[in-house]
Amino acid sequence: MARRCPDFLRRSGAILLSLLAPAALLAQPSGEAPVPYAPPIVAGPVHDAPHPAFDQEHLRLALTFDPAAGRLTALATLTLTPLRPPPDTLVLAAAGLAVDSVRAGRLDHAATRVPATSHPGDSLLIALDTLDLSLDTPIRLEIFYTATPRQGLFVRPGSAPGTTQIWTEGGPSAARYWFPLLEHPADNITSELIVTVPPTHTVVAAGRTVATEAVPDGSRVRLLQDQPHRADQVLLAIGAFEAVQDTLRLPNGRRLPFVAYLPPGRRAAFEPTFGRIPEMLRFFSERLGMAYPWPRLAVAALRDFHPGLRDGTGLLLIDEERLRDTRALVDDPGDAELAEAVARQWAGHVLSPTYWTDLWLTDGLAAFLAAAYLEATHGRRAYLEALAGLQQAYLDETARYHRPLVWDRWTWPDQMSDAHSRGKGAWVWHMLRVQLGDDAFWSGLASFLGRHAFDTADTEDLRRAMEAAAGRPLAEVFDQWVYSAGLPVLDARYTHNARSEALTLSIEQVQTGDWVPGVFTVDLTAEVHTLLGIERHDLRLDRPARSVTLPAAMPPRFVLLDPERGVLHDLRLEQPAAAWVAQLRYAPRPRHRLEATRALQAFLDDPALFIGLRTALQSETDPAVRAAILRLIGALPSAHATEPVLLAACDDEAPIVREAVLEALGRRTASADAARCARRRAESDRSYRVQAAAVRALATMKAPDAVAIARSALVTPSAGEVIRRAALAVVDHLDLPRRERIDLLVAHTRPDHAVAVRTQAIAALAAHADDRAVLNRLIALLDDPSVRIREAAILSLAASGQERARAALEAHRAREPHRLLQDLL
Repeated sequence: MARRCPDFLRRSGAILLSLLAPAALLAQPSGEAPVPYAPPIVAGPVHDAPHPAFDQEHLRLALTFDPAAGRLTALATLTLTPLRPPPDTLVLAAAGLAVDSVRAGRLDHAATRVPATSHPGDSLLIALDTLDLSLDTPIRLEIFYTATPRQGLFVRPGSAPGTTQIWTEGGPSAARYWFPLLEHPADNITSELIVTVPPTHTVVAAGRTVATEAVPDGSRVRLLQDQPHRADQVLLAIGAFEAVQDTLRLPNGRRLPFVAYLPPGRRAAFEPTFGRIPEMLRFFSERLGMAYPWPRLAVAALRDFHPGLRDGTGLLLIDEERLRDTRALVDDPGDAELAEAVARQWAGHVLSPTYWTDLWLTDGLAAFLAAAYLEATHGRRAYLEALAGLQQAYLDETARYHRPLVWDRWTWPDQMSDAHSRGKGAWVWHMLRVQLGDDAFWSGLASFLGRHAFDTADTEDLRRAMEAAAGRPLAEVFDQWVYSAGLPVLDARYTHNARSEALTLSIEQVQTGDWVPGVFTVDLTAEVHTLLGIERHDLRLDRPARSVTLPAAMPPRFVLLDPERGVLHDLRLEQPAAAWVAQLRYAPRPRHRLEATRALQAFLDDPALFIGLRTALQSETDPAVRAAILRLIGALPSAHATEPVLLAACDDEAPIVREAVLEALGRRTASADAARCARRRAESDRSYRVQAAAVRALATMKAPDAVAIARSALVTPSAGEVIRRAALAVVDHLDLPRRERIDLLVAHTRPDHAVAVRTQAIAALAAHADDRAVLNRLIALLDDPSVRIREAAILSLAASGQERARAALEAHRAREPHRLLQDLL
């Protein structure tokens, strides 16, 4: 636990902000009121940072696999040094490992066999009382075991001989399922992997290859990672890959080997998917004052890799369905997520939290650094849009629960990687940047990272580093934003008095919740826009309600609060529709015009709104704002008047605008012109997402050729399978008999389809779970080897409302192997 405010963080009772999990609802008998469900992260046990008796120094794993049986045979050799008088028993994290024998001894003595017992709580207990151990004298453990993991390590058979893949999922609690270890984020080790594979397969892991030797039926590869890293960051991928190699030049002149391991025949995906990585490495190296620290960078694209994207030291594992082609860049360059994974090479691997309680430090920093990279490459707007996305994810999560960023309750450490750690955490880094200024902030961050490189840090270490950079205390900042929960929720309104030439602005803080301060102290800028120009006023909010009178000779066109987004808050500004339309037309920054479109959703019944939107659209130059205006126009009740405006934008040069047009047209019965627009986009648009939107629109508007277009879409490949997924999402809008629609969806749940296609079909089947064959299929999918397919089946059954589905989920709870899916049950 962090050293500040421990009593504050340990108030009794769980936070019960009414998170009702779908499966938890199904677990209630019919007719009974649901019992409020407390997420494991707030209802889990309290965890204090342990004080290990041993320092884990080196891990050596010799692995041989039997892919057909999904079994590995291994020898794990651990080098440990006692940090205090050695206990009689050593406890290692080891889940489901069948241990044959354990040998132990000092490094300068021969190892001898010692008693070992597997504990039901995923632990291996090793007796040390027969050994002559002493403080600070290293010992060696040799653990011989076999395992058939159902999580942590996965075997994925291919469609042809020799195409089986083996990979590890990573994460704080995953390593224990395929090797024994001392599981603690502050315990850095060096590691060595010795892996025997068939001749057609390649071993991908962190570090450098130091030896490869031929053995019967294959080869044995030895990889060494001799730089300190967390034990749970050991990742491994094995498969028949096509390697694409490059050499990158870093800012310090170093030449860095960069290799991508791709599915055979997918070499063309290298540049569209990973082409920005060199730029990312250069940016982070320069901005953080530390060159990329690992000996190489490797990426491997894997089949059905359910984490989606996982990072280790010098290694990225990515699901092969996320590979892109050049055409996919039309919709989205895909920089943000990849930049965050690259940023974690520093924020998460060079630097680790002292304990899981402080995971926000690295999760939030990586997300913030990704936003900073977008700022450097795409401008300030991209930075603020990334932060806005992180804020929205956090706000969505606060509807279910609040917690301080420094937190000591969970069932699994993975649960700490939530939108609080990542989203609010990124905003804390951003607010520190705003308060300190760029020079002091980046200097303080570089100093903090350099001081704790290849080591650990906690929140107090960060506070001290930033105080040194700022030259002033920051305890109140950390108490308010890190050790407390929530954010200021602001209700704001204003009135103008023409006689006194004054504007009265009233702001009330209305946030509630456990650990949430009743009053935040925040500084905001109010921008009053009039016909004469812009007036700015600095305000401090430090009480539940604040009312301030500002000089204003003219009534405002509109008012902006915190226009530069320097503070995390949930702002609800009350303005008339005319003011929001004025903001949409005249605000100089696109993000403020987008804010106006969101606010105007509450005024769709205003008969004057269409004229204001049409006028704003005619002068709008930003594609994102044009798209938002068109979505609003499409939601207006006067379809006969709005359709010509939508059709005029059907051939707009920006894909985001064409997509918005199709979404709007899809909400209404088709006219011949609307159907022609959608058909044209479905057949020939250069954007995958626009084609997908057109397929959906044709189905929902009941166009005559919707069935033919949907059938064509189901055999049309696209990045991320967006086109096939779109067709499956609207199958129930097609003019087909129900049995034919059901058969179509069930057929697309088969394993020969991409996982993204299968999950979409499974989601659509929830509406047909009253059909016995459909329900049988969904229940059978609970035992699918794919984690993502089981997750989709759980959610679909939970949404079906069927009693038999409820019973199936209850029965599955006891046999579901994956810890994260257990939370859904």
